[in-house]
Amino acid sequence: MRGFSFTKWTSDAKIRSLCRNAQYLLLVTLMVSPMVVMPLSTPVFSDIIVVMHNDDDVEMAVHAITENVENVRVVEYNSLEYMLTIGRVFGQVVWLSHGSNDGICTQDSVLSWEQLSWRVRGTPGRDIIIACESANINRYVSVGDAIGIDGMVDATLGGIGGISAQAMCWNYESSI
Repeated sequence: MRGFSFTKWTSDAKIRSLCRNAQYLLLVTLMVSPMVVMPLSTPVFSDIIVVMHNDDDVEMAVHAITENVENVRVVEYNSLEYMLTIGRVFGQVVWLSHGSNDGICTQDSVLSWEQLSWRVRGTPGRDIIIACESANINRYVSVGDAIGIDGMVDATLGGIGGISAQAMCWNYESSI
């Protein structure tokens, strides 16, 4: 048996087996990928409330908005749902938390107004920021990109103000 090598034969069989496995893997990937890609690429047309800090005051404002606005979705800042939604939203985004001249509160820190401005720039419409001193955002983005509150705000009044601001944004955008 001249020319036959057992080691060559086994390595050829391994290569054929690896190629066959790669073909199966490619086929499975092609079949499964639409189930993953489609939901993550579909636009979100509802309005989004981003809850950046959880406490009773913020919950009151969320309740005031969700009771009076249809088709609104509430997500927690930095949650998986937030991460999967914020880049696909075409409705209004309402950022809701406590604020100061330094920035807006998250669950574990204070996000500066400049840092929040980068997130605001990533959404297509005019965002509404319901937090004390949130007008500071306009040092970093134009009023056309975000509406903030100058001074202190009560939670329930902030929620009601958010509803009014949403209506103003819809009227502003429809007049353009």
